[in-house]
Amino acid sequence: KQILGTQAQLWSEYFKDMKKVEYMAFPRIAALAEVAWTPLANKNYDDFLIRLDGVMKHYDGAHLNYSKPTPPAKR
Repeated sequence: KQILGTQAQLWSEYFKDMKKVEYMAFPRIAALAEVAWTPLANKNYDDFLIRLDGVMKHYDGAHLNYSKPTPPAKR
């Protein structure tokens, strides 16, 4: 209850170009939005992955160099 908001950082000594910045930021920025704006009772990782697919189509349309998510390892 003491947290007022969220934030994210991109830590690096050096990004040689914007394509590397894009790769490091996307889709992490979508995950940040999910954490910040979705009420706890509505959070659902599988649902997020379905919606993320649509978000990545926007990334494609904008020609962003984004990281492709990988499924979590099975135990």
